[in-house]
Amino acid sequence: MTTKTVDRSSLQGEVVEMFKAAIKSPITRDVYERRLLNFLDHMKMTPEQFLSIAKESPSNIEKKIIAFGFVL
Repeated sequence: MTTKTVDRSSLQGEVVEMFKAAIKSPITRDVYERRLLNFLDHMKMTPEQFLSIAKESPSNIEKKIIAFGFVL
């Protein structure tokens, strides 16, 4: 079985470091990072853009997250 390499270069910055630090298990961190990358790619956002919009309009981000759930 081959594993797919994931480009994690967009997961940088203070926001992402706090996210990573909150997850102790390397296996869990890997899964969560992949899901976060998938979500951010779908939304066409960087982690910083996501956080900025979430601070400005939490209800807007909530709608985007719910809509993404229906895409899965």
